[in-house]
Amino acid sequence: MLDMLGKIAFILLMTGFLWIPLLATVTLLTPRKLLDKYFKEPHFNKGELITFNSFPTTLMRTSVFCRLYLTPSAEKGRNLYGFVDDSPRWYRISVLVVYLGAITHLILIFVLGGIAYSMPK
Repeated sequence: MLDMLGKIAFILLMTGFLWIPLLATVTLLTPRKLLDKYFKEPHFNKGELITFNSFPTTLMRTSVFCRLYLTPSAEKGRNLYGFVDDSPRWYRISVLVVYLGAITHLILIFVLGGIAYSMPK
């Protein structure tokens, strides 16, 4: 049983790397009007504007934007009021699918790891 759980956990861990290309796809599909309106000062400081402007750190910029969909109260921290309302529905859905899928994937890895760890040897 433990060997089977180990194999499943390994497969889940390896397939976790598939989320990186999905996040890169969401980054490429980020609407230009959102970037033009919100990816500037005062929402981001000068260092972030320089850093988050080239790959792979554009994934971090997308993560900041995506956090707004999962926790709407995050709008207050960067003064990004209206970001969710301005974004197209297809973008919201794609962001939620990618991020909720990645979170579910991580939860499965930790649950299987916990089960495997707690099983008698």
